[in-house]
Amino acid sequence: MEYRGFHIDHSVPTVVDRWNPATRKVEPCVGYQCEVYDVRDCDRNDCLETFPLAVGHELKDISTENVERAIRNHIDEHAMYLDLMRNEVSVERRNFLIGILACRLGVNLEDGELYDLLSENIGMTDDEIRLCGLQRLAPFFDRETYAYTIAKYMIQRGTESTTTGNWHFGFDDLSERFGIDLKNDSQMVELIEQALWDQGEILSQIDIFDDDFDLMFYLNYCPFSDRDELDEPDEEQDAQRIGKETEMALKAQKITAELPTPRYRALHYYLEKEGKSIESELRKHLEQMYREQVPKDVQEYVKAQNPDMEDPEQPTGNTKRQRVGQKHDAVVPAPDAPTLNM
Repeated sequence: MEYRGFHIDHSVPTVVDRWNPATRKVEPCVGYQCEVYDVRDCDRNDCLETFPLAVGHELKDISTENVERAIRNHIDEHAMYLDLMRNEVSVERRNFLIGILACRLGVNLEDGELYDLLSENIGMTDDEIRLCGLQRLAPFFDRETYAYTIAKYMIQRGTESTTTGNWHFGFDDLSERFGIDLKNDSQMVELIEQALWDQGEILSQIDIFDDDFDLMFYLNYCPFSDRDELDEPDEEQDAQRIGKETEMALKAQKITAELPTPRYRALHYYLEKEGKSIESELRKHLEQMYREQVPKDVQEYVKAQNPDMEDPEQPTGNTKRQRVGQKHDAVVPAPDAPTLNM
């Protein structure tokens, strides 16, 4: 059937599993599986949604009248979502076709020449080029502008997806979406971090791990937050953040050391070539010193008194590349003697 610009297919009567709140069990019911398409999608290539109809739930019986009424009710209830899905599919198809056209135009061109053709001659932005499926041209994009594009995507996606204020973005997912390699491009990671902070007072905290961004948003920017009232969101969330930082401070004592700048730079350079950092190597030496200098029975006592403390001999795989609290809390080392905080 067709309704409100959508074509809805439904199966022959079949068995549909549905939750019964009375028995608190999933029970088999007679019903239908339905698929929704844009009415213009004559070949039924892009299914917008699937949903079940079951007797005893949406249906009184399996008569055609009841089935069609239930389908109309479902479309009416989910019309806004289905319109968004239809528009998204339409945009994706348009970008796909433009991408094919661009590839045909550049069949005899190098990537740099194709980028110049699309950017300078046609006037496409870097993000429009990406959306056409030409992520391979990302090395020719303006890096700072592209970092802002990525940051804006992260802000929009994160605030619209989270119910708690927290959202993670994996390096692999971002790299695939934007045609970059964040695991091997620390400069782009830093540019994205700066672009995130530049979006305004939306983020309260950014943590950067080896393989993802961990973002904390102020809840008054999160439309689907599970908090009922947001009278003073900034003050309350700041209090939560301060409490969390205080708790972490009690669990880990920071140690500050100084090293002349020329030695610091030389050490940083050669450790980085081996995929290491000064902080991580210092931690290893501190743990080794702890095992050698503190008696074994004292170590066991400390471990028993702090069961949640991470075992240094079994490090976790999600080691932080960098930890950033509030933007204005960042530590700036003295120019003549870098300070290493642990």
